[in-house]
Amino acid sequence: MHMPVMWAARASVVSRLVRAAVVAWLLGLGALPATAQTVTRPFSSLPSPDGAAAEAHALVVELSAREALSGVHLQLASDVAPEAGARYVVWVNGTQVAQADARGEVQTIPLSPQAFVPGTNSIQLARVPHAAKITAETAYSDIAPVNIARSSISLDFAGLRPNPAPTLAQLPLAFDARSWMPRNVTVALGSGLPSPQRLQAATLAVESIAARMRQVDVTVTYKGTDPIVKRGDSGSWDIDKDTARAGDVLLVGTRSALKEALPAAVAESINGPFLGIYAANEGKSVVMVLSGVTETDCLRAAQAFADTSMALPSRADMTLDAAAAIHAPPGHLAISLGRPDAALVRAVLNFAAVHVRATGVLADFTFAFPGDFASTDFFFGPATSLDALQLRQLPSLPTLQPGQAVSLTGQASGHPFVAILGSNDASVPRAVEMLRQPAVWSQFAQGATLFDSATVSTTPLAIAGRSGIARLRLLLADPLVFWGVLTILLALSYIFLNMTLKEQVKKRFDQSSFSDPSPKR
Repeated sequence: MHMPVMWAARASVVSRLVRAAVVAWLLGLGALPATAQTVTRPFSSLPSPDGAAAEAHALVVELSAREALSGVHLQLASDVAPEAGARYVVWVNGTQVAQADARGEVQTIPLSPQAFVPGTNSIQLARVPHAAKITAETAYSDIAPVNIARSSISLDFAGLRPNPAPTLAQLPLAFDARSWMPRNVTVALGSGLPSPQRLQAATLAVESIAARMRQVDVTVTYKGTDPIVKRGDSGSWDIDKDTARAGDVLLVGTRSALKEALPAAVAESINGPFLGIYAANEGKSVVMVLSGVTETDCLRAAQAFADTSMALPSRADMTLDAAAAIHAPPGHLAISLGRPDAALVRAVLNFAAVHVRATGVLADFTFAFPGDFASTDFFFGPATSLDALQLRQLPSLPTLQPGQAVSLTGQASGHPFVAILGSNDASVPRAVEMLRQPAVWSQFAQGATLFDSATVSTTPLAIAGRSGIARLRLLLADPLVFWGVLTILLALSYIFLNMTLKEQVKKRFDQSSFSDPSPKR
C-alpha cells in the first residue's frame, strides 16, 4: 500500500509550518458548537489569485453564504520597517475601506464586515507616504511589502445563518468549500450493531463532507446506539438539542434501523435508496438522511451523496432511480476493527475525514470485524486484542503506557498494512485526532509513530526486528502451533521410549541365551 503524503509536497517549509500551526489551533475549536467564534488564516494559505486579482496583487478571501460574518481584522507583518509618516490603505472588492498609520513591523487593521459578500472577495494593500494622494492606481503602484507567511486575516463569525427549508440542490452550500468555521457532524447508524456495509456508507458520507470542506476540520461524533432523538410523538423531528447545536447530523441506516429517529412521514417515503436533508436547531443545522430498505440501498444513497457530479433536485428528499448513473470513488481501503466498539468506529470515521483532507482522494472504505490482517490496509484496535499470529505479522511492539497508541507497518501474506494500536480502545481515537496536524500526518505516513495523548505529542519510532528467541516464543504462543509441536514431541518421545525398551529387552534376552546353563560346583 502506498500512502499519498499531501503535506510533503508543499513548496515552502515556512508555509508548511504556518499551516500546521493554523490546523493545530483549529483543532481546539473542532468540538465547539456552531456559534460565535474567530478563525485566523495566514495570507499564504488563502486561494491563489488569478486573472484580474493576480494583476492587482490582491488577496482572495472566499466566504460561505452559510456563515454569518461579524468582524474582520488584518494582522500585517512587514518585511521592511515602514518609513516615518507612512500609512496603510486597504481596498475590498475595489472600494477603499480603511486607512491606518504604519506604526511598526506588526500591526492590526480592523475592516468592516459589510464590505465583504458571500463568495469571492479581493483585498488590496498599499503603503504610501502620509501626504501622498490616494487614487485608484495607488493599489497597483504602492503595494504594501508584507510577509505573507507571518501576516494573517482573522474573521469573526456570529454563527451560522438559518435555513428553515434546505434542499438537496443546496448541498454545496450546506457543506461549502469556502467555509471557515470547523464543522462537527454527529453520526447515528440506528439500532443494533453497525454492519460492515452500513459503516461503509457512513464513512463514504463523512469523506464526502470533508472533501467538500477541505479548508476546515470536520470532526465526527459517534455515540454508538445512544439515541439522538427525544420526542413525544412520531410526527416531527426532535433531534436532541445539544446534538443539533453541536453541528450537523448524519443518519445512515435502513428504514427499520432508523425507525426510532425518523418522523413517520419520512420513514413511509423510504422505498429504495433514499437521500433527505432537513432543518434542525432553528435552521442553523441540517439533518442528512441516507437510507433505504436494504443495506445495499443505504450504500447506493451514500455513493450518490458523494458524487458531486450528480444533479440533485430542489426538494428535501428523493428516492434514487434504479437507472441513475453514480460514479464510485476511485480509491479503495480495506479496514479491520478489533471489534465494532463505539470508540473504534468513531476513530475510523474521523480517520476517513482526516485521510481525504490530507490526500484529496475519496476512497471506498470496506470493513471487516472482528478483523485480522489478511488483505487489510488499516487495522484499528487495542494492542491487547492481538493474538500470537497477528503479533508475528508486526515488528516488535513497544510497551504502551495508559493513553498511548502506536502505528506500525506489518506484512500479512506479502501484503503491507498499517496497524494503529492503543493501550485501550479510547487511546485509538485520540491518536487519530492528532493526525489532523499536517506534521503528524506526514510523520505517520513515513513510518512507525508513537502517540501520547497525555502529553499531546508524537514520536517517530525506530522499529527493531524480533530476535530469534522472541520469534520462537510468539510462534509457540499460537495454540495451533503449540499443541501441534507438543503432539509431535509426545509422539517422538513415545517412539523413542518404545525403541529403548525393546533394545533393553532384547539385550537381556540375548545375555540370558548365551549364559552357561551347567550348575556350579
